[in-house]
Amino acid sequence: MGQSYKSVKKNFIIVVILVMTIISLIGATIERYFEEMLVSDYQKESLEVSSHMAKAIDEHLTSKIKELEFLAGVVVEKVGDDSTFEFDILNQDLSSEIFNALYLAKADGTVRSTDGIERNYGDLSFFRLAMSGRSNISNPITSQFDSKRIIVYAVPIQKDNQVIGVLCGRNTVEELNKIILSQMYGSSTDVYVVGDNGEVILSNNYDNNFVVNSFNDYYINLSAPSNSQYILSTNHSQSIEWEDNYGNNSYINYQKIDNVSDWYILTTANSEVLATKIQHMKQLTWCVVILINILFVCIYYYFIKMKKDNLEYIKRLAFYDSVTGLLNNNGFMKKVESVLKRSNQTYYSLVVFDLESFKLINEIYGYSKGDKLLKEIAFRLKAEFHPSTIFGRLSNDVFILMLDTRIKYEEKLIPSTVQSIVNLASQQIIEKPLNASIGMYYFDNSELNIQRAIDHADMARLHAKKNLSKRYYLFDDKLFKNKMDLKLIEQEIKPSLISKHFQVFYQPKVNPCTEEIVGAEALVRWFHPDRGFISPALFIPIAEKSGDIITVGRWVFNEVCSMLAQQKEKGIESIPISINLSRVELYQSDLILFLKSVISRYQIDPCLIEVEITETTALNDVELINEKIKAIHELGMKVSMDDFGTGSSTFSNLKQVDIDILKIDRSFLCDIETNFKSKELVHGIIDLAKRIGVAVVCEGVEVQEQVEILKEMRCDLIQGYVYAKPMPRSEFEDKIQRD
Repeated sequence: MGQSYKSVKKNFIIVVILVMTIISLIGATIERYFEEMLVSDYQKESLEVSSHMAKAIDEHLTSKIKELEFLAGVVVEKVGDDSTFEFDILNQDLSSEIFNALYLAKADGTVRSTDGIERNYGDLSFFRLAMSGRSNISNPITSQFDSKRIIVYAVPIQKDNQVIGVLCGRNTVEELNKIILSQMYGSSTDVYVVGDNGEVILSNNYDNNFVVNSFNDYYINLSAPSNSQYILSTNHSQSIEWEDNYGNNSYINYQKIDNVSDWYILTTANSEVLATKIQHMKQLTWCVVILINILFVCIYYYFIKMKKDNLEYIKRLAFYDSVTGLLNNNGFMKKVESVLKRSNQTYYSLVVFDLESFKLINEIYGYSKGDKLLKEIAFRLKAEFHPSTIFGRLSNDVFILMLDTRIKYEEKLIPSTVQSIVNLASQQIIEKPLNASIGMYYFDNSELNIQRAIDHADMARLHAKKNLSKRYYLFDDKLFKNKMDLKLIEQEIKPSLISKHFQVFYQPKVNPCTEEIVGAEALVRWFHPDRGFISPALFIPIAEKSGDIITVGRWVFNEVCSMLAQQKEKGIESIPISINLSRVELYQSDLILFLKSVISRYQIDPCLIEVEITETTALNDVELINEKIKAIHELGMKVSMDDFGTGSSTFSNLKQVDIDILKIDRSFLCDIETNFKSKELVHGIIDLAKRIGVAVVCEGVEVQEQVEILKEMRCDLIQGYVYAKPMPRSEFEDKIQRD
């Protein structure tokens, strides 16, 4: 058991580790899946923001360019034939609320603003680009007028398809950033407008310099022109993974603004927010994994514990008696075998004993009292005998002990101790002493067949049970020889059937009024070539125990049917024959099919067959037996109850089974001519049977005085030596033909 427990414990640890590993791997996979899903969602959000922002900024910048182009048209209207204009136009005819200031630049680059400041733009790229006829927006520059970071919108002033100047509008970066970004988006997504040189023009998180710097350093740093050139030359959106200053992975999506040269929208999911969500997701995932592991361990532990408890329970059922707590037959043998393997002791005693009339005790006092008696005996056995003694309960009231035995004088001491225990226990529970039938068997540790040793002790017990003068018996060679004889009888039953050493004898049943033979009972007889006649009282119990009674019974049924068929062929008038069916035969599932097939094979009238069952069999399982009786009736055969009065007979028993004939046992009849009570009892049985429509057969009738009494009682049939002994077939057929 200890080794088994260690094995279970080891297997438990292995399974737990294996399953926890699998669950953890699944958890890691789920973690990775959700992380990728979060990243994908953030990427998708960033792409949507970038696309929306690109459109919004493009619309905003385009509207400013159009406003400026409209104002450029106003300037053209003021231009003279010489295609020149004066700066006075700024104060007289130009104004706009969407620009901080307007600048009018002549073709030579001379510039004057609405605030009166003059300078030269001739060397600036946005001026040159506008002079080439293209409206454009500058990258952020530092104003020479007020040192602010500004964005300049520039449109050409054209007359007669000739660019004669440039009109510019100015906004500060800060103002544009507030108008376009800060009011539109939250902090979960960072948005940047980037020029072709990597400079951040606008941002809703302009103070987040580490993002800007990291981006610039990694992707659009002038020291890595290939990266910036690739990124900023692409006209479609793209997602780029990068690592921020804190070691967090972030994702940047970029998209070119369609109608504005060299400006790009960059959006990035806030790395801290994304990292926090991923971290929370991981924590949640592993919390779930840990909880699942804990739950699994608890469930598996409970399962193992329950399995262990069940194994212990099954073990107790398999090896221990539920009433007394002693070892049962299997447990006793296992324990004995274990002791003999380890012990150096030479001699042992097996003691088997039972209680006198224990079945009657259960019936009178109840099963509860009976169980208490068994428990009390078990308790006293353990208290009286040495702790090394092995105790067991083989069956109902049969106990067994194995003791260390060194000297033979204990042969008398042990039985007396057992008897004393039984007396004391019975007096305490049922207030009356009981006798014990005790069998003993001596053996040494060379005994290999423990079951044989138990059988020897039990055989001695059964012998003691028959010998009322001596309540104990020590197994000896004579008893062994008897046992071997019985074993040989068991082995020779089937061969003797084949060798035709069995015969069917017939005992007539006579109508006492007419003294005609109106029926007979088929009785099996065994004439062994070496042993001579073997009594049915000897071999039938053996055959019932071994199951050979089925073969014997079916052989008898075949013989009777064969005789009836031959009588029919010879023109002999047949009479009903009763055939005994044992308890074992009645419980066979194919019984009815067998009976039907034999009757059909021999083509005989089923009313010529009467099936006899004993009272004990009939009342043992009433429901099942009634089902079999019903099936037998449906075949056309009658059913009789044999040996009425030998069991726990009451008149009420007669109504429980649907029989046709009642056979009164000879024990009721042996003294009816001299014993008034016996006579009246038989008379009552016959009278009652008549009233319920059941025919009566009295068997074992041996004298004419009994016949006359039974005739007066209106007994239907008489069977006994007074008319005829059982006889072989040939003699029986001659007799019925003569009569």
